[in-house]
Amino acid sequence: MGAGFLITTVLYWSVVLLFGLIVLAVLGFGGGGCAVQTGVSNWNSIYNITYFQDYLLSTFGGYIGSLFIVTLAMLVSAKTHSTVFAITIPFILTCVPPFVGRLEAFARIMTLFPDQLLSINKNLEDFSLYHIGGNIFGGVTVIIPLYLILFCLVFPILFIVYRKTQIK
Repeated sequence: MGAGFLITTVLYWSVVLLFGLIVLAVLGFGGGGCAVQTGVSNWNSIYNITYFQDYLLSTFGGYIGSLFIVTLAMLVSAKTHSTVFAITIPFILTCVPPFVGRLEAFARIMTLFPDQLLSINKNLEDFSLYHIGGNIFGGVTVIIPLYLILFCLVFPILFIVYRKTQIK
C-alpha cells in the first residue's frame, strides 16, 4: 500500500510540476491573477476564480482522482488476486466515461465519475449544478470532496483486505 501511494504521489507531482514549469517557461509567469472568465474558452464559467486558483484546483483535484483510482485498483487486486483484472479499473474509470457520457441517458451521471477530476479546468466552463441538502453546488465543488471522502473510506478497507491476505 505504501509503495502504491508513494509511486502515485511521486509520479503525479513530478509530471505535473514539470509540465507546469515548461508551460510557464514558454508562456510566461504573469497572468496568474487574471480571472478565468477573461480567457477564450472559460468566458461562461460560473466560478469566480483566477488562473492560479484554476491551476491549484486542477492539480489537487487530479491528485485526489489519481489516488482514488489507484486505491480502488489495489483493492480490486487484493480482493480478486488478479493484477490483470485490476489494471482494467483505471481504464474503465478514466477512458470509458467520456464515451458513455455522450449518450443522453448517461450524460448526467457521468459528470460524477473520477475522470472528471483529471480534467477540472475543462469542467470550469460546464454548468453542472447539483442540489444537495437545500443548497446548489457547482460540479467541481461536489466531485473534489466526494472523491476525497471516498478515498478516505476505501483506503482503510484496502488496509483491512491486505492485512487479511497477509495473515492467510
